[in-house]
Amino acid sequence: MKKLTRLGVIVFIVGISLLLTTVYRSNTQEGINRFQWLGTPSEGLVFDNRFLLPPRTCEIYLNASSEVDVYILDVEGITLWEEEGTLEPIWNSSGAKQHTGRFDVNKRGEYAQLIFNIYNATTSIQETVRFSGIEKDLLVASVAITAVGLVTVAVSFLLKKFRVRN
Repeated sequence: MKKLTRLGVIVFIVGISLLLTTVYRSNTQEGINRFQWLGTPSEGLVFDNRFLLPPRTCEIYLNASSEVDVYILDVEGITLWEEEGTLEPIWNSSGAKQHTGRFDVNKRGEYAQLIFNIYNATTSIQETVRFSGIEKDLLVASVAITAVGLVTVAVSFLLKKFRVRN
């Protein structure tokens, strides 16, 4: 019985620690200078390497020396682009030199960025990405772990109480 209670308390403490870390992290995230580019791509397209995004609100600050189209693709969009040449972005900015855009990332995973240089001119681009809000998947996981710890402690007390009566 003691072991079950001890296990429940440990799991509860781990869950609370994860929960506090998730909340702290959501309030301290800074912007990331994720992308800088100078040059003239062949055929006006640059397919940026894949990157990971957490399930949060994402804000993109774009500053380019000439007009560009920017597309953010999720894993399904990446597959469509690579296999069929079909463009289905989760977010895009068309003909922008300076633009701020916001979109929600619904699931943690792999994303990519496609940039189309409209005029095929030498273009410099600086992009800053900022995240806000709580990472939803980490919140759910930490609450679930905390709940498992609480239920384990409650069950150990109920078992102890039930054994005392019999």
